[in-house]
Formats: sequence, C-alpha cells, structure tokens
Amino acid sequence: MKVVRQEFYHRLVGASFVGRGRDRDAIRPVGKHLHSRAARVGFYGDGDFQTGSPFEFPLANQSVDDTRKIRLALCGLGSAGRSRMKAIEAVQGFERAGIISRRPGVGTSDWSHVLADATVDAVAISTENTLHARLAREALEAGKHVLCDYPLAFSLAEAESLLKLAVQKNRILHVEHIGLLASSHTLAAREIVRLGGLNRGEYHFEGDWSGKWSNPDFAGPLPFIAYSRLLQVAEWFGPFAVASSEFRADAHEFFIHLRIHFTAGGTLDFFEVRKPNIDRKRWMEASLDGGLLSWHPQYESEGLFGKDLARFRERVVSNADPYYRNNLMLHCLAVLERIS
Repeated sequence: MKVVRQEFYHRLVGASFVGRGRDRDAIRPVGKHLHSRAARVGFYGDGDFQTGSPFEFPLANQSVDDTRKIRLALCGLGSAGRSRMKAIEAVQGFERAGIISRRPGVGTSDWSHVLADATVDAVAISTENTLHARLAREALEAGKHVLCDYPLAFSLAEAESLLKLAVQKNRILHVEHIGLLASSHTLAAREIVRLGGLNRGEYHFEGDWSGKWSNPDFAGPLPFIAYSRLLQVAEWFGPFAVASSEFRADAHEFFIHLRIHFTAGGTLDFFEVRKPNIDRKRWMEASLDGGLLSWHPQYESEGLFGKDLARFRERVVSNADPYYRNNLMLHCLAVLERIS
C-alpha cells in the first residue's frame, strides 16, 4: 500500500476502518466522548486504512455559552452564501455579524475588520473554491470558528494542516456537506445496510455547467467539481481505490468516469456529466448481497443549509462530532488530488 500521509487524528476523522471483505462493520464510528482525551493516530493510504502506532495529541474542548447567539459573519454571497444568509434568519442561536462581498452595495464590512473584531465568533466562507483554504486558515489564526463550503482544500496536506490548526486554536472547523443531510441520502444508506455488501453498481450525476467553472482560477483543479458526489458514495460504501479514470472538461462540458474498488468489497462505476442548461439529477443502480438497489431521488434543497447551520452551532456550543466523516473527506481529497 502506498502511504499518502502518515499523520491524521482520530478525533478529527471520526471513524475507523476494521475488518476485511464484505464485513458490514467495516465502517465503525469512533470519536464519541473523546472531547477531553488524547487522539490515536492511524495511517492514511490508497483505499485502505490500517491501525498504526498511536501517539498522543491533545483534543480541543472549546465551547461557548449555549444561551447566547453566535455572531456569524458571511464571506461571499454566491448561491450558497445567499442560502446561508436566509438560514441565519430561520435558525435560532445566530446573529449576523457582517457581510463581506465584492458586489456593489451589498457588503457591510471587510475581511480584515471581521478578523480583528473580537465580538465576531465565527465566519462562513462561501467564496470561489480557490479561496477556501486561505480564508479558513486566516480565520482560524484570528481565533474564529469556521464554517466553510466544500471543498476545504485541493490537497490532502493542506486539509490536514487546517484540521490540525483548528485543534491547536481550540476552534471548530466545519465543512458544509449538505448533500449528506438530505433525506434521500439517509434512506439510501439505510437500504444499503439492509441489503449488505456491494457487488457491482453505477452511480450517475447530471447537472448544469457554466463557463466560469471551467476556469481553474475560479473553481480550482476541475476534477474537484465531482468531490461532493464522490464523498456521498464513500459515506455509503467506505474508502476505495480508483482502478481507472477518464476526465475531460472545457467551457461546454464536464465529464468524469471513475471505476472504484472499495476496501470492503465491490466495484462502482462513478459518472458525473455537466452541460449548460440541463436539469440536476442523480441516480444509482447497484447489485448488493441481499438484492438490487435502484435509487432515483428527487432533488431537494429546501432547508438543508438550515440543517447544516444548526449542526455547526451544535459543534461550537458542545464540541459535537460532525455529521460527515473527516477521514472520508480527506480520502476523497487525496483521490482527486492524484487525478488532478
């Protein structure tokens, strides 16, 4: 096994991988009740997870008064930023502390002032993808909790560094993955557990494509466009190795096909296709040990940013675990970094 990085923190990753073959206990959540204990460290590699020699690393135990509102500044007002601004009005426990935007007449503050303002508890980063890692680092260094749109970074090393910095600064670094909060994702996960191990399947996603997304200065390395959907299948089936990949993108089309072999067993052909003005949809057809799975969800977005914001508050107030698994986030970032 090629080891990509040797250091990452069990408390940060939130799950460990044990067992072999089609053992459906291969994904076992850990990290509960670890807020005041030290972390154990494993080895992170290509499609596998091995237990390594542990060493001690202090864990954050940061919390705030759960009776007061969290003052949250918004950085970026694209579609995600606007949805989050609406969510702040709907979710109890938040107060908008400012808006940073390049749009004329919209911004109420600037980034440097927000970072210097001791009354601002947290920032939400919804800028172009290429700014996520830098802004998250600056906010953590300034002592702010961070809610960041995905992807957090374009390299495993950068993402790990940011997670480590959050622990060192006693602050929460939360990455938005609203697709994992959709009821369709949860229902599919339950059905997969019921049906057992994966044999063979196909996962498809189609969506709109804009010329600006073909610009790496805006979107970053283009294979990362597929990150959210890749994380979804990893949350269902666990870590994986890519047996083959095909990728192309220009101003008119985005296409990626990955043939994925999962550590727990099974193969999935992963497709993401984007073209201008086509409807957003996804589906999966798969053969599992206990039968066939045909997943054709309806697109849902209503309330997901509010759910994510509520989970962010829960983490800031009580140091709760994230609803996503950081080890799988890191795994998908590492896979896409290699493809890029």
